[in-house]
Amino acid sequence: MKRLLFFIMVALMLASCASQRSFMASFSESVIRKSKEKQMPNISLSVLPKKISKRLKPELMLVTKNDCVMPVYCINKGADKCILYLHGGAYVEDITLFHWDFIAKIAKKTGAEIWVPIYPLAPAHTYRETFTLLEKTYDQILDSHRPSEVFFMGDSAGGGLAVALCEMLPGLSLPQPRSLILLSPWIDATMTNPNITQFADVDPMLNADGLMVAAQCWAGEDTEIAGGVPPEDSMLWDWHISPIYGEYSVLPRVELYAGTREILMPDILKFNTLLREAGVTSYLHIGHGCNHVYPLFPTPEAKEAIKRICSQINE
Repeated sequence: MKRLLFFIMVALMLASCASQRSFMASFSESVIRKSKEKQMPNISLSVLPKKISKRLKPELMLVTKNDCVMPVYCINKGADKCILYLHGGAYVEDITLFHWDFIAKIAKKTGAEIWVPIYPLAPAHTYRETFTLLEKTYDQILDSHRPSEVFFMGDSAGGGLAVALCEMLPGLSLPQPRSLILLSPWIDATMTNPNITQFADVDPMLNADGLMVAAQCWAGEDTEIAGGVPPEDSMLWDWHISPIYGEYSVLPRVELYAGTREILMPDILKFNTLLREAGVTSYLHIGHGCNHVYPLFPTPEAKEAIKRICSQINE
């Protein structure tokens, strides 16, 4: 039995080398696929490891006019540099242990103050409430930090949310942060890029149809999209939901991270090109053979991405 396991491990390692990704990247993908089959629940704050939970402090409890509450946690309070981190989950899923573990690594390696809003989710809430609360959060951050000391960071839906928030800042007469650090950002909820189909079979996490349904909930729409293409009057074309259609020329420096085994890759490639054509400084970091939000998983590729991210923040 041990010999069989040894040969299986060797075969997997050879396969991962052939595809230009590490063994751990291949292993992580298999875990992702199995976890989806088992419908594993999200992990709440109450079960976080002590090394992470001890750092967490509910810094703010922000409330909208209709009594929608958003707690905001803070790590390394009082540090010079500040990161506003917006978690992913298609706007319908809670923050997970993978997010907190990633945040804890960034906090330890940079010493930066990190604000983590637990923003209201669809379908109970829409983007309108969240944008109101995030505006208040950024106002609070600017009370103690210069814009040049602030970074917006987000993964997946949180990455799209971070971009849309930056696009909204000029209308609020608020300054842009120093930089946007985006991990597999979901920037086009219409899912109409024809190249998406080329990645559908290898992506173990995302499904275009499911994402569009989640986006409709986030936008406050309840009509079924026929044929997979949103009608012209759908909110999915609005920049609040799909910031790739917004005024992205106002954005600060952008760092994009994406894996070659995720359906968001075509839109991220397109976004990188559009940013550069608009005069925005944009850098694209590709995780070859890696999945969606790969910096959050325990792989050599993630370790390298975290090193790069921390180096930028520590500049």
